[in-house]
Amino acid sequence: MPEFSLPIFWLLLLIVLGVVEIFTQGLATIWFCGGALVAAICAIIGLGLPVQIGAFLIVSIILLVFTRPIAVKKFNPKTISTNAEALIGKNGVVTAEIKEFAPGQVRLNGLEWTAVSFDDTFIEKDAKVLVKKIEGVKLVVTKMRWIKQEDDMENVFGLIAGFRVANCYNFIDCNEYQNSTSGTGICFGKTWSLS
Repeated sequence: MPEFSLPIFWLLLLIVLGVVEIFTQGLATIWFCGGALVAAICAIIGLGLPVQIGAFLIVSIILLVFTRPIAVKKFNPKTISTNAEALIGKNGVVTAEIKEFAPGQVRLNGLEWTAVSFDDTFIEKDAKVLVKKIEGVKLVVTKMRWIKQEDDMENVFGLIAGFRVANCYNFIDCNEYQNSTSGTGICFGKTWSLS
């Protein structure tokens, strides 16, 4: 490559990498734009091709390693759950009994899912269940148990949050009660408060 075209090459590479970053928005090629800019400056001041390539690689790697994690946190603050991940913690209803070591069916969000028991126990039809995890295309569920609390729920939920719930029917393993940080909320139609 002739010496006079090296600055143009690096600037064109910078533009191409910038366009790729604009269309992908993956915070991957932008760091190489910085390397191409430094290499172009090296070419303009007359440094040789090996120095330009070295500057390109060193600056690109430094930017990628040290600034990408900061930029990812700033521009992508939340990880968006996939459809499968979004089901974890949701409640469903058993439509075909789940036997100890055989799958059954659960209706969740209007769809039928193959499901197995989290602890390999029998779960009868029409039982309410909580999705604990997903294995392949199967939901792994646990049966929801009703409890009625009068005053102090610290013995039931103490390990989770350590608060009291007054006059509320609730599911053990249900995430509903954890969603409020304001001090009060609604739990299956009943009012509760944190203390």
